[in-house]
Amino acid sequence: MSDIGIQLINHACVLIEAGPVRLLTDPWLSGSAFNHGWELLAPTPVSIADLSFNYLWYSHEHPDHFAPAELLKIPVHARDGVTVLYQATVDGKVAEFCRSHGFKVLELEDDRRYELTDGIVVRCGQHRGSDSWLLIETPGGTILNLNDCYLPSVADAQALHARTGPIDVLLTQYSFANWIGNEGDDAYSRALANMYLRILANNLQVLAPRFTIPFASFTRFSSRENSHLNRFTNRVDQAVETIAANGSCPIALYVLDRWQLGDTSHDNTSAIAAWAAAARQPTSVCSEPPSVAQSDLDLAFERYVTRIAQKNDMAAIRTLSAAGCLPATRIHLTDLGRVAVLDICAGALAWDTDTQDFDIAMRSDSLSFLLRHEWGRGALQINGRFHANYATLRRFICQTQIAFMNNIGRSYPATIAETEVVNPSTFILRVVDRLHPVDA
Repeated sequence: MSDIGIQLINHACVLIEAGPVRLLTDPWLSGSAFNHGWELLAPTPVSIADLSFNYLWYSHEHPDHFAPAELLKIPVHARDGVTVLYQATVDGKVAEFCRSHGFKVLELEDDRRYELTDGIVVRCGQHRGSDSWLLIETPGGTILNLNDCYLPSVADAQALHARTGPIDVLLTQYSFANWIGNEGDDAYSRALANMYLRILANNLQVLAPRFTIPFASFTRFSSRENSHLNRFTNRVDQAVETIAANGSCPIALYVLDRWQLGDTSHDNTSAIAAWAAAARQPTSVCSEPPSVAQSDLDLAFERYVTRIAQKNDMAAIRTLSAAGCLPATRIHLTDLGRVAVLDICAGALAWDTDTQDFDIAMRSDSLSFLLRHEWGRGALQINGRFHANYATLRRFICQTQIAFMNNIGRSYPATIAETEVVNPSTFILRVVDRLHPVDA
């Protein structure tokens, strides 16, 4: 057994202890995330201020990983003793936020080795535009925090394995973390949930870790609009069975459980039972957010378009629209009983009372969140607080795609290709394409 300790704090947050290095990852320990869409499956009995660490790694910008409110709970006097590790990005906004609040920051270039102290090296790999993984090499073993990095094919896993080499410990999610179909499409939603277990199995066969810790899936959908998705969430016992069946030793941990790398006597029973009990508890944040007035949405849209104009070539966008490649999208606001017609080439939202004709249905606070934040479309895809018209949802995705990609520092047409707007590659469109084939 090595002297490397791994403690699950909650969800995707673990504390890795390796000699003088105490590395905390992705602390989201309280409150809701994704615009009132998620909550933690079990409460965290400690605050981030109670934890002792000198390095803090964020895998990506999603709020169940990079939670600014959590970060700012670290006392000001303790911040200069923490070095934040984050992937080098075009916009640098996460790194700048951390620096502005008194933290040291090390921006990790893709696939470059950084020695934190003698014999302890980290390497970060960027993945699919915004996610990243972290490889931690120590004298006592190698740990890969795969987190949300999506490796759907054997070839994807093989490409990663070629970069990482042998792995002693894998930390990985085991369930879906996004919308997987409208309420009522139970068979397909279950099939998609099962797909994540098959992906886990494929990854284990290729990466061949000695030990695997399932994590980053300890959440529930917490709104009346998305609670149906909780029925399909993969359980910890299913993850443990999949891990064991594919040649790795499963290590199931509950909140604040600690494991010593190499300990083969670990009993998963109590953690499995604790997570099962947590899943049976009712959600605590299912109340509906207040409605947003039509006038406020009009103003938010004007500002949304202004930001798009500042970050992109509007003449090029208008040319794309004139060619019929960027049709307006109809958004049924269920609490207002109206349809907002969104077209980024128009000067204002248009409004309609025909609520039978829509591409997507949501509450007004969801549209407001999307218009106020470039990451709002991403939050919506993940929180599942919507109902899709499978036949026409693509219009909504195309209309919001440019702002969505602006969020990671890209602009149209300089660094966003036309095909990425006209034919965007997103998980929810792949879901829709299976539920409603184009030739159907």
